[in-house]
Amino acid sequence: MHFTRVAGENFRLFPAFELRPRPGVNLLLGANAAGKTTLLEALYALGRGKSFRGAPPEQAGPAGPHWHLRATVTTTARPDLGIALDWSAEGLTLQLDQSESSLQDLVARTAVQVLEPDSHRLLQEGPVYRRRYLDWGVFHVEHRFYPAWRRYQRALKQRNSALRAGSPRAEVQAWDAELVAAGTEVQQCREAHVERLRGALTAEIAALLGPLEWSLDLARGWNAEHALDAALAAHYDQDARAGKTNVGPHRAELKLKLAGHSAKRHVSRGQQKMLIAALLLAQARLVRERAGLTPVLLVDDFPAELGAPFQQALIAALLAYPGQVFVTSIERTAALAQGFGDTGKNDPDNAVFHVEHGSVSTTSRV
Repeated sequence: MHFTRVAGENFRLFPAFELRPRPGVNLLLGANAAGKTTLLEALYALGRGKSFRGAPPEQAGPAGPHWHLRATVTTTARPDLGIALDWSAEGLTLQLDQSESSLQDLVARTAVQVLEPDSHRLLQEGPVYRRRYLDWGVFHVEHRFYPAWRRYQRALKQRNSALRAGSPRAEVQAWDAELVAAGTEVQQCREAHVERLRGALTAEIAALLGPLEWSLDLARGWNAEHALDAALAAHYDQDARAGKTNVGPHRAELKLKLAGHSAKRHVSRGQQKMLIAALLLAQARLVRERAGLTPVLLVDDFPAELGAPFQQALIAALLAYPGQVFVTSIERTAALAQGFGDTGKNDPDNAVFHVEHGSVSTTSRV
């Protein structure tokens, strides 16, 4: 998929903007606080229905508590899918091709991933970030995953409610059969995806970081020597004391190690950024291969924490990526100049935009 037109009104510092990107790599250049990240946020919201910045939707522009985003997207299934996202005091509304739609419909028909400063959480913080990363890919490539995940979440909620209420054991365990059936399916989908992800990640890590000893494993959230029903029975007393279910796929952990050590403790920030880029690129290629949907990649503050060799490796990977990419930077570094300058390839699929406070310049093709 790729965006052919993106427009917004009263979104952050932009009274209005319109962007007509190219299907390849789009470079957004501008000073700090010019609005580059805001443009990426708009693209992300149009593909996910939310911001990656953690900011509430009511943080609108100077015209008051409302904003509007519009986009036209080309996919293999639809050449001109229209997306409209509006927020006002009444709440958030979403339309696909002028029909009211759900966030699930939006995420199923589009695919957007972002590499930005807070992406370090994927390696540095708790397992919830890695489960979200994993499940986004599983959602797109395993059609039975989402229904099973929803069934699991409903059963888990009911079981936890019974535990908190101090209900008799029989009432708590009445939810175990559904929890086991749905949870086992969720785990099977995840395991199949992780196996494929290892293969895709091999090439991306080699291209971005060179020879490296690494491993990617999925801890399923309960003792691997036991089935889920046995694990639930064995942990019942602990669950009753805690008022929540302590084993199951909701406790799964995706573990990335380098030379046998956790990636969050034994690499530099620059290496972490390159590892996360490798994870995103590998996931995106899997979604393209298995779902026929090529994700749009957003890279905010490209040079940050990256020395010249890492910058050169990353821009080469992005230029080789078979989908649409948006990259922001305060300047055209030497690495960026190789792809977007006099020494770069004259590729009509790539473009450069100049962002100033509240405005975006006309596209300059490379």
